[in-house]
Formats: sequence, structure tokens, C-alpha cells
Amino acid sequence: MKKKLSREAAIQKLYELALGRANDAIELVYRQELSEEDVRGLNLVTVAEFRRSNLGSVEIKFIDRVKALEALIDLLDSENDGTEELLRQMLCGGEDAAQ
Repeated sequence: MKKKLSREAAIQKLYELALGRANDAIELVYRQELSEEDVRGLNLVTVAEFRRSNLGSVEIKFIDRVKALEALIDLLDSENDGTEELLRQMLCGGEDAAQ
């Protein structure tokens, strides 16, 4: 059964894609030995593609953050039902957005 994606969940996911950090992807590049469990613990949400050649070169392609931001803006502009306040709270780290 497919789960219905709520508007808030879509906003949260687009936020993660648009503003996610590359730290764990860089860790993946520099660590030679990673177990499957180690890889599962990394936050690679912003990585679209990862390649490591047998010669040691590494290529990482990240998702298009501009497209994610555009989709987020479109979603927020489509209807103002409190999602703007939700995004403001996420950007402020849960602190009072009025401050």
C-alpha cells in the first residue's frame, strides 16, 4: 500500500534536498573501508550518484538544489495554509520565528 505524502512531509523533504549538507558524502570519499552498516548511517540524501573507480578516482553528483528550491517555492506559493510558518520554523531551527 502506498503511503500518502502529506504536504508537510513534502515540504520537509524538499527542504532537506535544497539545504542538505555534503559532509557525509565527503566522509564516504575519504574513508577507504566502510561496512554496509556504516554506509546506512550516513546522510546521503543530497547525493544523486556516487562512483569510485578501480584507480582511486571518485565522482559525486549531487541533486539539483535549485530545482528543489524552485519546487519548494512553488509548493509554498500554491496555497498559504500555514506551510510558510512551518518553513520559517524549520529555517529558524524551531526557535520563535518572530525574533
